[in-house]
Amino acid sequence: MRSTISGYTALPKAHKFSAAAVAATGIAAVALAAVGAGTASAAPAVKPVAQNAQSFGETQQDELSKQTDAAAAQAKTAAVTAKAGAERTAKESASRSTERAALKPAK
Repeated sequence: MRSTISGYTALPKAHKFSAAAVAATGIAAVALAAVGAGTASAAPAVKPVAQNAQSFGETQQDELSKQTDAAAAQAKTAAVTAKAGAERTAKESASRSTERAALKPAK
């Protein structure tokens, strides 16, 4: 049976399957875009909003103290890690600086 699309019959099977796969992928993408537009996505996290200026200051101060505590904990962890690394490096350099036995010359 002859194809009504000119040049289509000259394509090898692999190209025909590739063209069909690309077309199917395009159709699937359009279908998912149409369906995805109608569904509700996950709502982003919303921070509490103050009702008056005084509670706004309290909320802001609470968040600031949380951030400060987190930064302090992170700095403490970094200091402990750096100290352990320095001790390990000092121990390794001490073991390398000791006298070693001379190698025997090759015969």
